[in-house]
Amino acid sequence: TGPSGVTGATVTDNFPAGLTGVTWTCTGAGGGTCAAGGAGNLSESVNLPVGGSVTYLATGTASGSGTLSNTATVAVPGGVTDPVAGNNSATDNNTAITASADLGITKDDGVTAVVQGNPVTYTITASNGATRSPIRSRRAMRRGRVG
Repeated sequence: TGPSGVTGATVTDNFPAGLTGVTWTCTGAGGGTCAAGGAGNLSESVNLPVGGSVTYLATGTASGSGTLSNTATVAVPGGVTDPVAGNNSATDNNTAITASADLGITKDDGVTAVVQGNPVTYTITASNGATRSPIRSRRAMRRGRVG
């Protein structure tokens, strides 16, 4: 834990282009405070008393192809020094964004018996029932040794 509380630290997370429709929520613990939520990139002022933290839960949809790399940072406000600045940034790397599908087909004529010589009409439906699971990123910003 840090020797001093911090008012006005800035949490920043510029989400990559391969993550769309990002929304986020924030929860404070141990007296840490933050905005309750928002959409898009993060650039939020937070208050972190000694032993306090804020946790962001960001959700978006992966798109495109290739890798997905994302970095979040926390910065002290002016007039505050941080002797352990090496822990003020965290990166998460996902090695590949891959396309996925759950193709299916149904066919039904709506009856259980047919009569010879009568027409039969089928309903054929092809679908992609894949349910996309949003990517979730949990970022805990804990401050230590700010003073």
